[in-house]
Amino acid sequence: GVERRSVADMGKKRERESVGAEGVVPGGDSASSMFTEVRAQVSLKLMPERIADVDGAVRKELSAMLLRLDHHLGGVPVTFSKVKILDSSAPLFDDHPQILIDVAADFLLFAPQPGQTISGVVNNVADDSLGLLILDTFNAVIPIEQLSKSFRYDAPNTRWVHASDEEQTLELGLILDFRCAEVKSADRVIQVMGKLPKGKIPRRMAAVIPVMQIQHEEEAEEAA
Repeated sequence: GVERRSVADMGKKRERESVGAEGVVPGGDSASSMFTEVRAQVSLKLMPERIADVDGAVRKELSAMLLRLDHHLGGVPVTFSKVKILDSSAPLFDDHPQILIDVAADFLLFAPQPGQTISGVVNNVADDSLGLLILDTFNAVIPIEQLSKSFRYDAPNTRWVHASDEEQTLELGLILDFRCAEVKSADRVIQVMGKLPKGKIPRRMAAVIPVMQIQHEEEAEEAA
């Protein structure tokens, strides 16, 4: 089973040991709303030669679950903690080389819901979409259907410009608060589909230059 607990304040230091995906550092109200904490039981398959270090083998299998959509858990696990092995013994079968072990653990899940406000950094600007990176880890896309309602594409400068206010631009490196429309997945990798926020978009630029911006600059230098 899966026991769900809301995450009230992800900015506070966790008091217990946890193992998580490097680079995912939630913090602030927007980040908190994207995360859910669950206590869940999962079944792991271990090869017989790995039972000499069951704890290590279990943690390795749990680590392999991180940053991959898990429908049983209901989101993308980014950390796990409080691991408990529920079986004291496990049967071996001639026709099944792996040992099935049930464990319980706390998982912190990335699980944005439609309607939630999410913050991301624009890392790709195209004439048909706007790409963003959430927490330096998760991909989001705002499609042209959303952009063309209020913005026009400025091809020479690789940006989207507001139709009635040219000071409002959507460009590489912009920190943008947007609304989650839906969450799609392919091969257990998720993509957040977004909507533009209502009202004026504040100009906040990321301190770190997105990878896509570096690629654009290199392409421009080669073309010159």
